[in-house]
Order: sequence, then structure tokens, then C-alpha cells
Amino acid sequence: MASAQPPMLAKGMWKELWESRAWRLFPLILLYVGTERLHLTHIPTALTFLVPHLPTLLTNDFASRRAGRQLHCEDYVVAEAPTACRDAHSEVVAWSSGASFLSNTVISLFMIPMVGHWSDLYGRRPFMAAPQLASLGSLGVVLLHLRIGLPLYWYYVVQVCMSGFSALAVNLAFLADTLSPVNRPPAFGLVLAVFSAAVILGPTLGSHLGADLAVKAAMVVVLLCSISTLTLLPESLPKEARGRPPTSPHARQPLPAWRAVTILTRSRLFITLTLCMMLMGMTAEGIQDLLVQYLQLKLGFGVQDQAHLFVVLGVGGLLVQGLLLRPLLSLAGDKSVLMLGLTASLVQQLALAVAGTKTQALAAVGLGAIGSVTFPVISSLKANNARRDEQGAVQGALMGARAVASGFGPIVFSLLFAAFTRSDSPLPYFPGAPFLLAAALTLGAAGAALSMPIPWMVTAAKAEEGVAMPDPPGEVIWDREGPEDLEHAMLPVEARPLL
Repeated sequence: MASAQPPMLAKGMWKELWESRAWRLFPLILLYVGTERLHLTHIPTALTFLVPHLPTLLTNDFASRRAGRQLHCEDYVVAEAPTACRDAHSEVVAWSSGASFLSNTVISLFMIPMVGHWSDLYGRRPFMAAPQLASLGSLGVVLLHLRIGLPLYWYYVVQVCMSGFSALAVNLAFLADTLSPVNRPPAFGLVLAVFSAAVILGPTLGSHLGADLAVKAAMVVVLLCSISTLTLLPESLPKEARGRPPTSPHARQPLPAWRAVTILTRSRLFITLTLCMMLMGMTAEGIQDLLVQYLQLKLGFGVQDQAHLFVVLGVGGLLVQGLLLRPLLSLAGDKSVLMLGLTASLVQQLALAVAGTKTQALAAVGLGAIGSVTFPVISSLKANNARRDEQGAVQGALMGARAVASGFGPIVFSLLFAAFTRSDSPLPYFPGAPFLLAAALTLGAAGAALSMPIPWMVTAAKAEEGVAMPDPPGEVIWDREGPEDLEHAMLPVEARPLL
């Protein structure tokens, strides 16, 4: 057995964040740390200014072009809306789904793993700022629509073009650089909690700004955050690691897509986690692309209702990620928390399928916030079983796999939504049909999670009792039984000031 330094005792998450100065990431996330598309979750305050207005703008634009005259579909009660308004909902979902498919299966599949790998070589900050600057394109399209009537299908074209820039994987690699494994799950959850805070703040402000002012405010905040990311955020990748090829054998594969496959299939644990992430990605992306249109069509959601929807999403995510995730992990462990999240998602989807009032729909969305625990648990399990010099590649590969599934999800859900809602469809009118499919996919993810091998991990509770917290070398440890088996492979993690 090779000798190694004795592992360090795990420090508290907040202490590590403070000593390493990684805490500076979170204020930037609150204002803007861009995502690949304008989702219902994981969107920054700058873009959530526009969230209460964008679904209505899209519906009205597509309905007006279909009818050949200006329509404001929100002015009609649901039962009396023109056919063009009713069909516009499925048309918006179709465009959104097509953009998702191209973004995720063509562009993100190759770009996200590559960006993660590049961040392992050249540093994290440039690949955090790039998505922020890219989002100015989609905001510009909305501004031109409001000013000169530019068709909003250009919004989706720009979204596809910018989809190769995704900061989320790099953000997680940034935190993995500086935190010990026991602190990564709650820190990853804290990232989502701050996103949730943005979802509370942004729509609330945006609903009172008006669409034109909301777009301008978003563009100003995005620009300021891009500058701050490059100038104020410390670099987490050590100077000696920049420009040096990673030592992992998986990092020497020539093709990024093939590298992602070799990373994700290196063990039974990685395969199971990837399957769960792909099934949940397919479900989440498909539902996200149609949820607001579904609520507009079935329950008559307007601008204020949409703002309330995002406040519920934000409050739920903030409570779950910011307050509940860490104690849940300490008490129940990764696998049980993952199962809890999947069960909550399943109940949410069934409830949304049959919701008959706005209150019922909002309650279902709030319950589904518990499902947000799945992402940080899966991401941290992979981070804790990867080498330090491949954190970006691992997170990028995981995001790439999720992107593939996310590309197909919206297409399937869009076709199902159109089949049960369009006026020319022979099928009965049942807009909740996609949520039944989502429930079935979530059930499949739960089955995969049940079969997941449980890696030996030091929980937060054990760390507080003085159990040593090592850092894995890249070989999965799910078949080991205790800390004595880790001695030959682990190196200590110390919080250090970032360069």
C-alpha cells in the first residue's frame, strides 16, 4: 500500500468558502451566472426580470402572426379565446422544443464537455463570463421585438447559437476546486438556493417594471456581472495547473464526446447516476418548455400569475437548497435524499396533470421544489469520485449527458402537448397528458436510483464528530467498506486563498 499524507479533518462549509474567498461566487450568481437557456429554474435575477413578460409576449406574437392581426390573448377568458390564441400555445412549445433539441443534442453535447475540459486547463473565470456575455443576444432580440416588431422566433435562433456557453458545470468545478468532498453537496445545493433567491427577486421586480424597462435593466445587470466575474472573482484553478494536461487517463482521449462517454461509464455508480440525470433532464426540460403555456391555456395564467409562479419556485428552492439539504444529507444519506427528491417530483407531475385551479397548480409546483435535491446529490457524488484535475471534465460530461436527454425531452413533450390541445387534433382535449409521461419517466429514474450502489462517504454528521474527510483520486469507491481502504488513494483537501 502506497504511503500518503493523513487526510485532513473536514472544515465547515462556510469556513472553507470564507478562507478560500469562493464566497464571492454567490453574489454574482444572485445577479447573474448565466445558463444555456431561459429555464423556469436556475435562471439569474437579470433574466428573471423578463420572465413574467416573455411567455405572454411569445404567445401574442405567434397568435398575431397566425391570425394576421394584432392579438392580446391575455385579454380573453380561456373559454372564449380565439383559435389562434389556443393554437399559439402549442406553436410556442414546438419552437422552444426545437431549440432545445438543436441546442442540447447538436451543440451542447460537444461544447459543454469541451468547455469543462478547457476550464481544467486554462482556468474557470473566462468560461463563467462567456455565457453572461452571450445572453445579451437573446435580450437584444426581445428589445428589438418591442421596438420594431422583430418576430420572436429569432429569440429561439439566438438561444441555439449561444447554447454552447453554459456556466453551471464550470461553477460546480469552481466549488469542487476549493471544498472538501463532505462540503460539496451542500455547496452545490447552495448554488441552486441562490438561483432560487434570484427567481424570487427577479419576477417580483420585473412584473412592476414593464417589458421594455425589464429588458433594459437585465442587459445592464448582465454587463456589470460579466465585468465583475473577470475582475473580482478569484481564480480557483492553481497557477501551476493551468496549461498542464490533466493526469487522468480519461483526459487523454482525443474527442470530447468520446471522453464524456469514457468518464460517465467508468463504473456502475457513474452509469447509474448518469441514467438518473438523463431521465430527470428529459423530464425537467420537457416540462419546463411547456409549463407556463399549459397554465396559460388551462387556467388562464397572466403576467401576475406567472410572477407568483416563479416566486413559489424561488421560495421552495431556497428553503430546500438553503435550509433542508444539508441536514437531510447528514441524517439520511445521499441515496435516501435522492429518492425523496424523485418521489416529490413524481407527486408534483401527477398533481399538475389534474390541477383545476391556480391555487392547486401553485401548490403542486411548491411541493415539487423538494425534487431539486436530485441535481446537487448526483453532481456531488460524481465530484467526490473524480480526480481534482478532472473536476471540470466530469461536470462537463455530466452536463453533456443531461443535454442529450434534454434535447429529446422537449420534442416528445411538445408533440404530446400539441396532440391533446390543438383544435385540429382527433384526440380528446387533455392538456395534462405530458405530465403523465413525466411521471412515468420519473418512476424510471426512481427505479434506477434504487439499484444504485452506495459509495462509502463521510457525512457531515461524521465530519463534525472528527471523522477524516479525504479526497478521491478518480476511482469510484462504492465497493469499499470504510476509511481504512481509502488510505492509499486519498490526499487531503485544504481551503486555500484563490489566486
